[in-house]
Amino acid sequence: MHLDDVLRVLGEFGYYQRTRLLLLCGFSIISAWHALNMVFVGAEPRFHCALDDVNGTWYKLNQSELKELLIPEDAKCFRYNPNVTYPA
Repeated sequence: MHLDDVLRVLGEFGYYQRTRLLLLCGFSIISAWHALNMVFVGAEPRFHCALDDVNGTWYKLNQSELKELLIPEDAKCFRYNPNVTYPA
């Protein structure tokens, strides 16, 4: 007796099998979207603060040199302010 003969005796692809398959596929799709969520949500775009108010031509610096001098590494829109005096 082969598997096809057993399936004919037991019954072929019916309502119960269809509902189980749809439930299984539905949960698989939901979990796949959850796993791929970090591709879209977890990425952090590369940007730096605008340096439009600083005129680099006075100091003979281009925009990339100004960025290196004024914006600390791994800082989010925070610049060194040379006019700030800190208490001793």
